[in-house]
Order: sequence, then structure tokens, then C-alpha cells
Amino acid sequence: MILRSHVKDWSTDVRALPDAVLCIVKSIELRKAVESKQHEYLLVRVCHPNSARLAVFIVDRCPSSKVSIRRLMPSQSIPSGSCSPSSPPAASDTVTISPDGDESQITVGQHGPSETLSTLTFPVLHPTILDLSTLLEVVNSHAPFYTIEEYQCYWYAGAAYEVIKLEFNATETVNASTKLKHASYKGYLLKQEDTTPALQKEFVARRNLYAKECKGQQTARDAPLVAVRS
Repeated sequence: MILRSHVKDWSTDVRALPDAVLCIVKSIELRKAVESKQHEYLLVRVCHPNSARLAVFIVDRCPSSKVSIRRLMPSQSIPSGSCSPSSPPAASDTVTISPDGDESQITVGQHGPSETLSTLTFPVLHPTILDLSTLLEVVNSHAPFYTIEEYQCYWYAGAAYEVIKLEFNATETVNASTKLKHASYKGYLLKQEDTTPALQKEFVARRNLYAKECKGQQTARDAPLVAVRS
């Protein structure tokens, strides 16, 4: 059974795992669907020191509900004299996990045939699943809504990809054989706001905050033991 969670719920669940810091991200692929809307998403492989099998999941953004194209457009793209559109829908940023490591279930099964645009590996600094879950939560909080021209799947996948690449000095391997391009739809390049510097700062701040909270919780758990010993 395929498991799917919103990134905020997943981040909370990951922080509750006692061995989350032991789960290492081995690689992250930026994938693009070949057909339909040419959806973009991340394919992530994670390993645990006590298991020979890799855990595999995808991360992607979709609108939370089916709405008209007009409603998804940012206000500046609406012709003058037109009525202002209602607020854009919330973004559905999710993690979809393959229970048995079968990548095709969550790639082809969810979005049809796709191609890898580029891949990150980590020869020196290795992000943990705790790092990744925190970053995905931060990117969602930065823009928790969905608009076609700005904060769509291309932005979400690309933003998370760029921050993890810079923060952990990742090695990037670009797929030279594909004709598909990042942040494009049917060959049309979409304008993307460069949110990487801001997101990187937000990620470091949130990661430090969670580390401080975790240390405080550990101190509170240890306090009764110290009292008994004394």
C-alpha cells in the first residue's frame, strides 16, 4: 500500500523518530513527467545503517483542489478592468512512500513516464531524513499556496533541490540525453523567483530551532534519572 502524507505532518512524524538522524539521504533526482502537464517532482533514496534496502519516496506539489486556470493566475496577470480572482488554493505538498522500494509504483504509477533532469549525490556532507523533512516543511511555509505562474510544482521541486545542493555541497549530475528542461511547460520556460537564499536561511534557522527543542526534551527526560541518582 502506497503511503502519502503532507510534508508538515511528515516532518512532525520524522522528528518523533529516535533514529531519524541515522537515516541518510543517498540521492535526490529531479524528475519531469514526459506527458500531460509535464509535472516535476523529486525522487529520493534513503538508507539506514541497519538495513541493506533503500527506502524510496517522491516529493511533489499539486493544487489542493481542481480549480480553473484563471483562479490560479497571480493578480498581476489578470487584465485591467477584470474582477479580482479569489485567493489561490492551498498547495498540496506531499511525500509519497513506496512500501517495498518499488520506484515504478510511485513514479510511473502516479505521474506516468518521466525522465531524470539531474541527480544530487553527497560525497562529503550527508543530509539526514530529519534535514530533508525540515527543508520540505520550510519550503511549504514560504509559499503555502499554488499559482500556475509562480508557486507550482516546478518551483517547489526546484527550490528544495537547490537548497539541499548548496547546503550540503552536493555533486550534481545533469542528464545530457534528455531534451526536457526544468521549469518549463511544453517548451515554454516559466519565470521563477530566486528564493534559494531566503529559503536557505529559513532552513538553517528552523533546523537549529528543532535541534534546540530536541535537546530540551532530552534534558527533561533525563531529569528524573538525575534526581534518583542524587
